[in-house]
Amino acid sequence: MGRKGANGLGSVYQDKHGVWWAQLSPDEYGKRPKASASTEQEAVKKLRALDRQREKGLNVHKSHQTVEDLLKYWLDEYVAPTAKARTTAGHRYTCKQYITPYLGRIRIEKLTVVHVQRWLNTLREQGLSEWTVKSAFMRLKTAFNMAVKARMLAENVANQIGAPTPERRDIHPLKPEEVYLLTKAAEGHRLSALIQIAIRLGLRRGELIGLRWSDIDLAKKEVRVTSQIQHVDGQTLRTSAKTRAGQRIVPLDADLVQCLQEHRRVQHEEQQLLGEEWKDHGLVFPSRLGTPLGARSLARQVSALMQSAGLPHRRIHDLRHTAATLMLAAGVQLVDVSKILGHSSPEITARIYAHSFATNRRRAIEAVTNLLQKECQQ
Repeated sequence: MGRKGANGLGSVYQDKHGVWWAQLSPDEYGKRPKASASTEQEAVKKLRALDRQREKGLNVHKSHQTVEDLLKYWLDEYVAPTAKARTTAGHRYTCKQYITPYLGRIRIEKLTVVHVQRWLNTLREQGLSEWTVKSAFMRLKTAFNMAVKARMLAENVANQIGAPTPERRDIHPLKPEEVYLLTKAAEGHRLSALIQIAIRLGLRRGELIGLRWSDIDLAKKEVRVTSQIQHVDGQTLRTSAKTRAGQRIVPLDADLVQCLQEHRRVQHEEQQLLGEEWKDHGLVFPSRLGTPLGARSLARQVSALMQSAGLPHRRIHDLRHTAATLMLAAGVQLVDVSKILGHSSPEITARIYAHSFATNRRRAIEAVTNLLQKECQQ
C-alpha cells in the first residue's frame, strides 16, 4: 500500500493485509527498525517514539530476549567474572528457583509493574519469608538496571516498586555462662580450639575451615586472615576473604597461644597415627584425614557439643555473634570490634549489634547513679 514520509524520520505505510507500519530511516548500519500499528495515526506516534528511543541511544531493534535470557546474560557476563563462586551460585539458585518459573518467558520490554507485583504476591502466598522475597526482587532489579545501562531497555519497571522490607533477623549469641558450659563440654574434643577461636576472635565459618598454620604466628601472637574455604556445587574452593576489610590481622592472647600449641601437638599425634592416610593441607582445623572440614560436618559436631552442654541449638555464625557481643560488653571500642570481625565499616557492626549498645547504655546510667549515690552518702 501507500508509503508516506514523516518529516524525515522515516515512513508510515499500510501493507497488503491492512496493517499499518512505522519504519525509521536507515541507521549507520543500514538497519531500519519498525513497529506495527492498528491505524495510521498510531503508526505516526510509534515512528516518533522509535526516533526518541534511537536519539537516547537505546536499542530500538525488535528484541525477543526474555527475562530468563536477561538473567542468564547478567549472571554469565556481569556476576560470574567478578563475584566469588559461592556468591555466583547463590545468585543462580535464586534466579532458577524464584524468578524464572514465574517471569522467565516474558519478553523484557513487555514486563510491567503489574507482572512484578503479582510475582511478589505469589512468592508471599507460597509461604516464603520476606527475606527470600527481597533477595529475589533485588536480583531481578539489579539485572534490569544492567539492561538499562546497556541500552537494552528504556527503564527498569522494578524501580517503580518499593523493595520488600523484612524485619531484622534476631541474633542468638551465647551468654557468658553458656560460653563456659560449651567450652567445658568441648574439652578433649578435636574441635575444642576451633570453639575457642570462634568465640574469642569471631572468625567466619569459611575462615575457620580455611585457616592454615602458615597464617598463624605464635611468636608474634597474631592470626593473619587472608582467605576462606567454601563448598560450592560439590567443589571445595579456597577464595580470598569476603571483603577487603576481611583481610586482617587479629591478635592472640597468651591463653589462645597455649590453646593452639596444644591443638597442634594433638594434631601431630593424629597425623603420626594415620601415616600415609593423612592428607596434609596445612590446615589448623581439618577433617580427621587432614582434608578441608565440610561445612555440614562442622555444623553437626558443634550442634552435638551444644546438646552435650545442655544448650539450645546455635549456628556456627552465632559463635561469631558471641565474640562481638562479649567484646562490646567488655568495653572494647566499636571501631576495634569492627576491625577484628572484618566488617567493612563500624556502621555495619553497630547495626548488627544494636542490642549490645542498649545494654551498655543501661550500665552507663546505672554507673552514674551509683557514683552520685556514693557522693551523697559522704
